[in-house]
Amino acid sequence: MKKHFLILMLVCLVAAIITSCNKSDNQIGGKDRNITWKISDKGVLTISGKGHMWDYEQDYDISTAPWTVHQNLVTAIVIEEGITRISNWAFAYWHALTESLTLPKSLKFIGDNAFFDSYGITGNLILPEGLISIGNEAFVGCSGFTGSLILPEGLNFIGHHAFFYCRGFTGSLTFPKNIDWIYEGTFSCCSGFNGSLILEGLRGISDYGFYGSGFTGNLLIPKGLGLNNWVFGGCRGFSSLTIPEDMVFTTELFEFCTGLTNIINYSIEPQTDAGGSFRDVPISNITLHVLSISLEKYRNDNFWGSFGNIVTIENSNNNN
Repeated sequence: MKKHFLILMLVCLVAAIITSCNKSDNQIGGKDRNITWKISDKGVLTISGKGHMWDYEQDYDISTAPWTVHQNLVTAIVIEEGITRISNWAFAYWHALTESLTLPKSLKFIGDNAFFDSYGITGNLILPEGLISIGNEAFVGCSGFTGSLILPEGLNFIGHHAFFYCRGFTGSLTFPKNIDWIYEGTFSCCSGFNGSLILEGLRGISDYGFYGSGFTGNLLIPKGLGLNNWVFGGCRGFSSLTIPEDMVFTTELFEFCTGLTNIINYSIEPQTDAGGSFRDVPISNITLHVLSISLEKYRNDNFWGSFGNIVTIENSNNNN
């Protein structure tokens, strides 16, 4: 009996070893220069290593990263501590993702198109405090992100169209002190934002910077801010607009901003270049607030005089 028991134990041990070997043989993963990657049986792709990931390219809407051929098996991505840069096109066009994205504290740079059109990523996007740069089109179409977008204080660059069509973000948006320019289309079509847009500290915003985004409340344009064309077009959530005395109007800057009910204008002289900025805005339904010394000038202006109601600003000290 004892002999039979020992034989049975030996058979079980051998079977366990074979099973373990088979699992090892079937494991999906590999090494690419300084990084190691593996996909668990639960569909988690883990990237580990030290330093920058090497850049990849786009080939017929597919990333050339070695793990791309297995993307239909992956539901979540984890970048481990030690990685300092996510490469260009690293996880582009991943549509099977269903879980949140985990980024390490060591991360400094996110490359161009890194998560382009990977719309299945869900949950909050937690950007590490040490992040310095977000590349062009880094998160285009990542519409599954939810919650507030908090930009780290050390961030000093956000590329063009970086968050284009990320329509799941909510709440307000402010910018760290080192961000002074919003490039073309960076936050365009981010329709989920439902709080304030704070522009303080910015020097300029390029074409379509916030086009079609969902921000609400008062849009306060700071003094000295340079605005290109169509920057706030289609932002139907703004209820009021505050214009500084040095405002320069551009092409269709506020087109389709149909939610506006009040505009506060601190310019002493009516701006002659404003008419083309308000295409398809029902100005006859908007109350225009101006300085008392300028009231008659605005009422007699060809464009500004078309506003439904023109009144004086009660407290001109609100000019920012």
